[in-house]
Formats: sequence, structure tokens, C-alpha cells
Amino acid sequence: MWQEIAIYIIGIMAIGYVAHKVYRMFTASRSQGPCCGCSGCPTGDKEASALSRHDKMAG
Repeated sequence: MWQEIAIYIIGIMAIGYVAHKVYRMFTASRSQGPCCGCSGCPTGDKEASALSRHDKMAG
């Protein structure tokens, strides 16, 4: 009985986690590019520098 309760709790937590990630994927700001609000990584830095170079050449 307690194993079933533990499995249900884990299942509900997993479904909640996936639902939260899907919600954030659809509600993330489009201006951040591929980063989706993360705290920073080499990909985000590369994307930001490419955008700033593009803006300098265009303006």
C-alpha cells in the first residue's frame, strides 16, 4: 500500500515538472533567443555577441 502511494506521489511530481517545463517553453520571452531565461552559457554569450555585431553593422 505505501509503495503505491509513493509511486503516485512520484508520478504526480514528474507530471508537474514536465507541465512546468512545457509552460515555460511556451511563455518564454522570444527576445532571449535560444536561452529561454537560463542563467547564461557559452551558447547564449555567442548569440548575444553575434546580435550585437549585427546591430553595429546595420546601424
